Amino acid sequence: MQAVIERASKALLRCQQDDGSWAGKLTVNLAPSADLLILYRYYDLDLRDIEPDVVPPILDAQNDDGGWSAYPGGSSDLNTTAEIALGLNHCINPPHDALEKAQHFIDSHGGIKKTFFTIRLLYSLFKQWPSNKVAKIPLWLIWWPRRIGPVSLPSWARVLSLSFMLLGDSGKRYPTAKQSRNRATEILRLTQDRNGSWYGMFTPTFLALLALKKQGFKVTEPVVQWGFRFIRSLQINRGNGTTQERYQAKIWDTALALYTLRTEGMPDDHPCISRAIDYLALHQIWHPHALAWASKNPTGGWAFEEDNTLFPDTDDTAAAVMALAKVRNEREAEIERQVLRGVGWLLRQQNPHGGFGAFDREIRGGLLEWGARNWGRLYISDRRWMWYCRTRDMATPDVTGHALEAMITGGLASTNKAMGSAIDFLISTQTKSGAWRGRWGVGPIYGTSMALRGLKSAGVSKPHSFIMKAIRWLKSVQQPDGGWGEPPESLWRHELWGTGPSNPTQTAWAIMGLIATGEVESDEVKRGIEYLCRTQKDNGWWDEPCPTGVLMPPDSFLSYELYPLIFPLMALIRVKKERETGGI
Repeated sequence: MQAVIERASKALLRCQQDDGSWAGKLTVNLAPSADLLILYRYYDLDLRDIEPDVVPPILDAQNDDGGWSAYPGGSSDLNTTAEIALGLNHCINPPHDALEKAQHFIDSHGGIKKTFFTIRLLYSLFKQWPSNKVAKIPLWLIWWPRRIGPVSLPSWARVLSLSFMLLGDSGKRYPTAKQSRNRATEILRLTQDRNGSWYGMFTPTFLALLALKKQGFKVTEPVVQWGFRFIRSLQINRGNGTTQERYQAKIWDTALALYTLRTEGMPDDHPCISRAIDYLALHQIWHPHALAWASKNPTGGWAFEEDNTLFPDTDDTAAAVMALAKVRNEREAEIERQVLRGVGWLLRQQNPHGGFGAFDREIRGGLLEWGARNWGRLYISDRRWMWYCRTRDMATPDVTGHALEAMITGGLASTNKAMGSAIDFLISTQTKSGAWRGRWGVGPIYGTSMALRGLKSAGVSKPHSFIMKAIRWLKSVQQPDGGWGEPPESLWRHELWGTGPSNPTQTAWAIMGLIATGEVESDEVKRGIEYLCRTQKDNGWWDEPCPTGVLMPPDSFLSYELYPLIFPLMALIRVKKERETGGI
């Protein structure tokens, strides 16, 4: 096992960038590449500049049934296919054979009327779908007070709601129409971040640029040029052409890598560790944005993306706190203050029931409840837990477990009242099977692992009955090869929980969940270790064909390039430390 750890550690160090960060590639699907074609067409730009590079990878990924998958290797997905078909329709030289097959797939799966709100909205912009059949967010809502207006939405939805308002604007006149458009447009401009993006991601930036165009902005205006510059920065050449990525995860990748290497025992004055500490410390969000819409908990956290200065989030702040805790170098006093500030930010994120959401305290009432009644068509209705996660940013077990572990690692006493309410939340959200649902990682293996890690940090372990149920569930879903795994569809299909096939990331999550309960010497953990040691490649990496990260299910899953390196290494290091010292 030690040789496996050393190979993986060297491979991880080789990935570090000059600024001290780690930034693996993020693979989603090819819908953003099609969105790029849509954006160029909407702005009347010359598609010949991008079409030869962007179209070939899209065509190469088309499935035999004419559709495109939501993730590599998955079955064809209606929403992904409809979005890509719209982009290809606007090519100078449309691939007619591919489009004919795609249209047949779309028609056979219910047509455009069965797609998400955002897809129908895009089609309506090009007169390919009736605008009166697209749910709209009225512009006059911009005047509603903070408690019940668009500001009552979670942070990411606050940004998107502005774009949806402006894109759905019919141009009708009413007493405050002009003022409403001007106010919404101005707020949208103010929420653009310093790197030209909205929210540090492709999709919010893409929608914001479409909204600005509909309000009369030209491609020559600075706000638009900055947005296009950000989008170009996310384009990657993959050999057969150019693909459009959604975002980079530099803060997240760096925090996970730094925590892993420091846990292994690399000293804080090691040049690689020192540079990573400096990088992470530099990107804590210290000052609130002047705009009230920016964040309800603006200072002290970390965001997912490097240049996202508006919206810190719970998972990244937790990861950064754990990575920077107990630094011992010439900056230790300063870093300790940053860690404590991060812990304070996490405490302010906690909901009254004890759980933690990703971006905001859970939001109820106001525009959200109005929307649930009046424009519920924005989201599919038969996957209700996804609806809540998408619109409410509800507290989830995986984020709560992560926050719990981070706060205690960062110095908060396990006797703190906030710890007790977080524990109560985790107990209340455990499923009958013994597992916890995942939200930002694929499936209950992730949710269960994060919950158990958080509970262990708070001193909760065996022989509590809920811990024993979780142990039994994790052991019961181990695969014959010693690994663990489950497909992305396990997020909404209970019968797929833990059904495999095995992969290194989910195996690592399961191992860390089990050793958090004192099962480090169990046969299941030993077999899991053997699986990781057996499947490691000579260069220190592991192969992972299926995505294990989640953005917005059921059509946006993420393959993090560094996951099948960082998490197996983290798990093996934790096993080693547990065996040597009885704890991390």
